[in-house]
Amino acid sequence: MGAKGEGSFEQHRIECRQSARRIRRRDGYWSPQIIGQVNDQYIKVAKLKGTLAWHKHDDEDELFYICKGNLTIEYEDSKIELNEGNFHVVPKGKLHNPVAEAECWVALIETVTTTYTGDVVIDKTKSIAEQLKRSYGSGSRPATKSVTSSRNLSAKRPGATSGR
Repeated sequence: MGAKGEGSFEQHRIECRQSARRIRRRDGYWSPQIIGQVNDQYIKVAKLKGTLAWHKHDDEDELFYICKGNLTIEYEDSKIELNEGNFHVVPKGKLHNPVAEAECWVALIETVTTTYTGDVVIDKTKSIAEQLKRSYGSGSRPATKSVTSSRNLSAKRPGATSGR
């Protein structure tokens, strides 16, 4: 990998440290902050403690990545225990309840259409506008990065075809 690739890797490491600082500064629990966007997916960070609510997202999957601590995702017939460094995808339409016995830091990757507490509205429900406002001020949207797709990369190699 050339110097350009190494620089990109270093940039991502810096952004991960900045994300950890954002989580550390968060006031309160169950109040996600949108820190970025990749295509039609928001990247959110939050501190969790206690129970959110039983809910489901009819049309979207939801990815939890555990940055610090432990999280249990309860399902009607089972539960998943997640530790630091683990991730789990809650399938669309699946009733679930996130539970953090002690403070837990998470990154969430969700489609921009995903409502925070799915099909229920509770006092902890935060609108997308509230999550964006907390992050970037009123009316702003997260910064995005331009990423070259693997198809475009292969097209640049000698003798490679673009697949078109």
